[in-house]
Order: sequence, then structure tokens, then C-alpha cells
Amino acid sequence: MPEKKAPNVDLVGFVEELSDDQRLELVNALQIRKIETTFSGPLPDPDSFRQYNEVLDNAADRILRITEKEQQIRADGQEGMLFNERRRINGATLIGLSIIVVAGIAAWQRNISIAVPLGLGGTIASLINGIWL
Repeated sequence: MPEKKAPNVDLVGFVEELSDDQRLELVNALQIRKIETTFSGPLPDPDSFRQYNEVLDNAADRILRITEKEQQIRADGQEGMLFNERRRINGATLIGLSIIVVAGIAAWQRNISIAVPLGLGGTIASLINGIWL
């Protein structure tokens, strides 16, 4: 079967013969549209992710393991920060209560000039610690 050849068409002449509305319709029909998709986060977009495996075997799996390891490191860091925060709170509470106990001992021994400032200081420290937490 012989191949069919496209008819020889003068495109410039064809376009010049069109009305303005027809030209606009032709431009709209031929217009190339660009679709842009963005992704955020530790993983690439699905198409790029698939292409990594084409370039290097198991690349996608390696990327997932790296991402999981990074998230684990962040979780461990936050857990350490929470532990330190609890220690700070407990230490501050213990110091405030200790000052109040010392004030009580001073008051019991009738040393009011020491008992009152210590009692007020311990109470204020405990209240501030309780309010800010």
C-alpha cells in the first residue's frame, strides 16, 4: 500500500484567510498549556520518585529509609528536649519547696527575720514555676 502524503498547504496563506474570530479559535486550539505541580516535604513527587529507580536500582527505597531515619532522629531529639524540660521543672519545684521547708524550720526556731523572706521567696518561686508551666 503506498504511503499517503500530506497535501501541500500554504499555512501562512491559510491563516491570513481566516477571520479574526477564527484565528483566535485556532490559537486557543493550538495553545500549549503548562501544568505545574509542586510537592513539599521530604519525598520527591511521584514521577521523580519513579525515575530515581530507573537511574539507580533501589534508589526509591534508599530515599524512604533516609527519610524515615531523619524523622526518627527528630523524634529522638524532641524526646530528649522533653526529658530535659521535665528535669528543669522538677528541679525548680524541689528548690522552691526546699526553701519553704527551710523557712518553716526557721519559723519553728523563732527566727522570724529569716523565715519570712525565705517563705515568701519559696512561695513566689513555686507560684512562678506553676504559672509558667
